[in-house]
Amino acid sequence: HDFRTLWNVVDHSRKVDYNVRPEKGEVLAHEAQLVEVQYVDSSNQRAFPSEKVSRCRAMLWERYEEFQHGGAVRKRHHGFRLVVATESGHKSLSSFVHLLGADSPLNFEFITDAAAHGTTAMVIRIREEHRQCRILLVFRDMDSRQALYNKLNGIDVKERETIVGKMALTG
Repeated sequence: HDFRTLWNVVDHSRKVDYNVRPEKGEVLAHEAQLVEVQYVDSSNQRAFPSEKVSRCRAMLWERYEEFQHGGAVRKRHHGFRLVVATESGHKSLSSFVHLLGADSPLNFEFITDAAAHGTTAMVIRIREEHRQCRILLVFRDMDSRQALYNKLNGIDVKERETIVGKMALTG
């Protein structure tokens, strides 16, 4: 019985460790330390603790797919893989993974809670065939939340890009 328990703990730790590593065709796009996370999955209640969990790490992996075109191998964007894992010092090591932006639009909302000392958060809602998930990500500040939003929407300024002008549109 003790060996089986130890085996399950090690196996679970391996799965969490595997989730935070890049898969084939992925590049780390963004990483953020989160103040709190709350995850609700309608089909798997035990996937992640149901109460708010503090000190988690979010990793956003940009997925590419390679294809042949014009005699060359090219890459194209194929969505993101969001991984959220508890830190190693947490009493229960847990993680969850979702693919975002490949087949469906991103359903999210920004929350700034004045009652909780101006906590800055983002709620992501995911609908799949047989389940619905709700992810509450609480950030340290607005800049951290905005950086994740910019990556998810592809509006961040890349390495060899510059903004040459900004304007407001009225119609």
